[in-house]
Amino acid sequence: MSLRWIRAACGLLLAAGFGLDLVTPQSLIVAIALNAPLALSSLANDTQFTRLLVVLALGADAIGGYCDGLIVHHWDAIAIGNRLLAAASFLIVGGVSITAQASARRARSEERRVGKE
Repeated sequence: MSLRWIRAACGLLLAAGFGLDLVTPQSLIVAIALNAPLALSSLANDTQFTRLLVVLALGADAIGGYCDGLIVHHWDAIAIGNRLLAAASFLIVGGVSITAQASARRARSEERRVGKE
């Protein structure tokens, strides 16, 4: 899969997850689906892109929670807790993706070094 397609797929997944989150009830935290583009971004091997997606996912989660509360005129404590857990999962999945990218770069470097010997 080319870098361009990975980025496009990540953007589409992020937008779709955010859109779906906006149309679902406050008690159903669809924002957890925003982890999909974070995991997929590990294939792009671009740490800055993954970090950008983490920030966008955190923003989408916050905006989705705010909009959910506006619709029903209150913010449910359990829904807020669920959103905080979703946000924590974005940081975890993003961190794992970045670690996987670093490991892949080290492996390629080591492979080149061994190939030259």
